[in-house]
Amino acid sequence: MEQAQLLVAAGRTLMGDFDSYQRRRSSWWFLLPIFLSLLGGIISYFVLRADDPSKAKNCMYLGIVVAALQVGINIVLIGEVALIADMFNAETEPLQ
Repeated sequence: MEQAQLLVAAGRTLMGDFDSYQRRRSSWWFLLPIFLSLLGGIISYFVLRADDPSKAKNCMYLGIVVAALQVGINIVLIGEVALIADMFNAETEPLQ
């Protein structure tokens, strides 16, 4: 009886360790959201979520931040183009 209880306890310990096992994935996955912004973050999240959930979330967050930076830079540049056109008295209407 004692031996059976010991085997059950050992099995629970082994299964508990097996369930909590996480495979470490390469840090190269962070390049995907850097180059592809939000799309890269989504792709890396779905690839990494089972093996390394914390790295998957960080890749998603990085993709969101890169996408927000791109939108912000575009808004600033569009405003600057209008200011430059005014400085040089450039006509913004198309030529006919």
